[in-house]
Amino acid sequence: MLRKEYQNLVRLLEFKEKGFSRKERQGSASSQRKGRGLDFKDVRPYSIGDDTRLIDWNVTSRLGELHVREFYEEKERSGVFFLDVSESMNWSSGEWTKSENAFQVLALLVLLYVRKGNLAKVLSYSDVLEHETGYLRTLDEALPALEKIRTRVGRSSKTNPDLPFSVLKNKIQKYTDSYILSDFINVSPLRKLRGLRKFHNLHAIRFVDPLETRPPRGLFSFFLAKDPETGNSLEAGRTSSRTKENLEQLFQNRILDLEGGPDDPSRILSYWWKTR
Repeated sequence: MLRKEYQNLVRLLEFKEKGFSRKERQGSASSQRKGRGLDFKDVRPYSIGDDTRLIDWNVTSRLGELHVREFYEEKERSGVFFLDVSESMNWSSGEWTKSENAFQVLALLVLLYVRKGNLAKVLSYSDVLEHETGYLRTLDEALPALEKIRTRVGRSSKTNPDLPFSVLKNKIQKYTDSYILSDFINVSPLRKLRGLRKFHNLHAIRFVDPLETRPPRGLFSFFLAKDPETGNSLEAGRTSSRTKENLEQLFQNRILDLEGGPDDPSRILSYWWKTR
């Protein structure tokens, strides 16, 4: 399932984790946000900005002052991963396609999550939602789910690049660490979606080909790449730069560009530690 360079990274992580108990590792993917746990903690006077759904009306009526219920903070974090499986991801000028590279990164991130005692959910998409897993908690749950995704044949070759954002807005209720793994070709302007940052930690893992970012010079400086899905011409270099600027409107500095090189695994791990 994993290529050698990714297997080596997993082994390194396993070695570093020896000696730590599961209790020490559980739910260790940190977040700037606090989720509302299920275990009741206490009641306290209401403060401006508190969720009105947490008002304890029994205590409020007894004391004559608004009080809200408090819960212990959730230790688990949910990682939601959107994998673009459209036709544009099947193109590459190198040994591995963007789609193959994206799956390697997906598998590594999912394993990082479940090994730390957190939950992971995977949704693959084209112009429709192709496949959706439940929340994966263990390696025994994650490995067969990942293998099913790797071997699954998509229903459509087109892309709806806005689909992950629609799912996050309308279907995913919890605060999550959400990763979108895509080439982000033809994605709509993202500035209007910045409200999603209130509810999710958003990450863009963009898969690009060297010819898209560094087209040949000279006569080929006007090299035009074809969009595999629409057949339209894309001016290499400029298109990639405009896409990056658009992504920054929503994801800010949580963007990682990968070209499928041998240093990708180490770059992913560095990004993981930096954004935890």
